[in-house]
Amino acid sequence: MVAEKKSALRLQVLNEAAEGLGLYEGMALADARGAVPQLLTRPQDLVREERLLFALHRWAHRFSPFVGMDPPDALALDSSGCAHLFGGEEAMVDAVRGEAEALGFQTRAALADTKGAAQALARFGGEDSIIVPPGESAQMISTLPVAALGDESRHLRRLGLKTLGDVARLPGADLTKRFGASMTRHLEEAFGRSATPVAPVAMRKRYSGRLSFPDPIGMVDDVTAAVQKILSVLCEKLEEDGRGITALEIIVQRADSTSETRHVGMARSTIDQPAIMRQWQPIIEGIDSGYGIDVIRMIVRGHAPLEVKQSALGQTTRKGSIDDLIGTLGNRLGFDRVTRPAPAESHLPGFNQVHIPAVASDAAKAWPSRLAPDPLRLFPGQPLEPLSPGRPPQSFRWRGKTFRVRSAEGPRRILPEWWQDEPERRAARDYWRVETEDGQRLWLGAEPQPEAERHWSVYGELP
Repeated sequence: MVAEKKSALRLQVLNEAAEGLGLYEGMALADARGAVPQLLTRPQDLVREERLLFALHRWAHRFSPFVGMDPPDALALDSSGCAHLFGGEEAMVDAVRGEAEALGFQTRAALADTKGAAQALARFGGEDSIIVPPGESAQMISTLPVAALGDESRHLRRLGLKTLGDVARLPGADLTKRFGASMTRHLEEAFGRSATPVAPVAMRKRYSGRLSFPDPIGMVDDVTAAVQKILSVLCEKLEEDGRGITALEIIVQRADSTSETRHVGMARSTIDQPAIMRQWQPIIEGIDSGYGIDVIRMIVRGHAPLEVKQSALGQTTRKGSIDDLIGTLGNRLGFDRVTRPAPAESHLPGFNQVHIPAVASDAAKAWPSRLAPDPLRLFPGQPLEPLSPGRPPQSFRWRGKTFRVRSAEGPRRILPEWWQDEPERRAARDYWRVETEDGQRLWLGAEPQPEAERHWSVYGELP
């Protein structure tokens, strides 16, 4: 895995085969490819790694109720009162490593009196499994390299310090003065001189349901009934917690061991089952049941506080049909393509509104008033060909058709927004309201330049 560091792509994670060829962490990718032309790399995805670590954090709660994350690649478990459940500390460490390796991970583990000592020994102890007898943590970590103190270790190596024991013999005040409080804190944590309890990470509540069938099903009505049954249970749990569904996933497991996953999103958090089923029905009809469906799982991938609106005394109603429409369009076209207009801070035509995602957003309640009526339709500036001189030209050609001006009102100069980056917003422009002889009303504009350099365009149609 490679990532950009110090203005260059460098190796971040290597497998055993790469290490066996002499490659190392932090090596420039260009140097690595020079040494190993057949090297295969992928960019490091920190977001996916964080999600993986959080998933392992959930998994580790089978061993201890107090589980903390130690990014980027470690977990910290408080084994107090838990080891006897597994037959002792050694058996507990073996159980943790065995189940993690069964999932496909290579592991190293250390159990010590303090969290800091366990962290240092797990990463730099040199063995895959280390159990420190009570009271011997400080003695065992004294021989560890100074790299166990993190990024600050490079300064220590320049001073000729090689082990944590060498650093521990230096006065703490001098270390703090020269290298900062972070260095001293890491050292105190490693030797157990400061309390560093495992800080458990709060887990987000998950909502999911599962339905298994004694015989495979395949009819659309049967699948619909199963989905409705799971959905009703999920909605009851969500309503108890005051939550609503925003994203839902269904996993269909077939009799031939294949599976299919589908997703839907909702415009707003809801537990309105008919509205949710209206989004699911086209998807259910398109599911390939194959030789039959054995299991249907439903997972709430997104949930938010449930919004309700009072409609009458003692009655509440949830958001209505507009959200159904947004959800339907979003699931078919993509929610990033379903937008609604909102006012923006700008006095320039065409820039005084923006389009925001319609999901979980309300329609604008108040729009800023304008000094003059704006066009009903705005164009990004369609050039026209003047056929006669004037401001505006008395006749011009636009869209292949010739127009003659009956009346014109203007100019209305709109000054630029010079502080903006877009070139279109940094130029002044004069506008005219024009009515042609055939009754068409247009909005014409041109830069305040001499007539020879002036470029006319149509910017909109007026009411």
